[in-house]
Amino acid sequence: MKRMVYRLLAGAMLASLAPLALASATSAGGFGVVTITLVDLDPADGIAPSILFAADPGGFSGATVSGEVRSRGADGEGYREFKRIGLTHGDDVSASGGTALVSVGGSVAGQAGVGFSGITTNGTAGDTADTWTSYYLTATTPWAAFTLSANTAVQFSVAGWAEATTTTGGNPDTGFDEAAGSVLYLGAAGAGAGGELVWDEAERAASASYTIDDAGTVHGTHDAWNGTMTVSYSNLTDAAAEGGFGAQVKTFGHSAVSPVPEPATNLMLLAGLAVLGTVARRRARA
Repeated sequence: MKRMVYRLLAGAMLASLAPLALASATSAGGFGVVTITLVDLDPADGIAPSILFAADPGGFSGATVSGEVRSRGADGEGYREFKRIGLTHGDDVSASGGTALVSVGGSVAGQAGVGFSGITTNGTAGDTADTWTSYYLTATTPWAAFTLSANTAVQFSVAGWAEATTTTGGNPDTGFDEAAGSVLYLGAAGAGAGGELVWDEAERAASASYTIDDAGTVHGTHDAWNGTMTVSYSNLTDAAAEGGFGAQVKTFGHSAVSPVPEPATNLMLLAGLAVLGTVARRRARA
């Protein structure tokens, strides 16, 4: 995974002149319905485990879906940015953008209390002999604030999936390459026994760039992950405690033949690559 991330990073920064080629990079990811499990840490205290979600957690808005698409060729550069924000936790939010060669979109199904009942994201970047394209999207759930009973642990479990594919792959000698990825994140937090903030986080990712076979031929790659992610918070005190829960999915990709991306485009790609690098480092330490 770490080696794959370094290849993604190098390719994104080196896109330059290359022979005629057609390629595409695609990625997608999402979450399903949240399952909540309460565990009684002290059955002898006579307190039944319970969790109560705030109807209006401090004025926080609903889900946010935001992204951008970019294309650059002989006729200049095109850029589109979009963003949608729900007013309440129960609002469904979706947003998308695209051109003939690149598109990306995402949605969050809102749910009162826990904040969401599903997230989906997907994007595709294609190219021609003289056009370079990229996309980036983030789907973020609202912060679900809750009150947890004394001596109780809560677990949030969600089925998630991520997938990324490149076709042609690239040419490391010229800098032409494709890259794509999706990153899934869950987080839960609450007050610790000493009043400090305690976090539990989980991340999973799929990424694709290129590979080189024994004959020196460059091929695209495919990567996928699906499974259940879980985060938890334990209230180890004898009184009810405040906590929160949230999720996020990031999806990005690019496909380039000849144009050199502008610095702003490099920063957009690196935002996604940096997240993948964090995941790779955590896996290496595990």
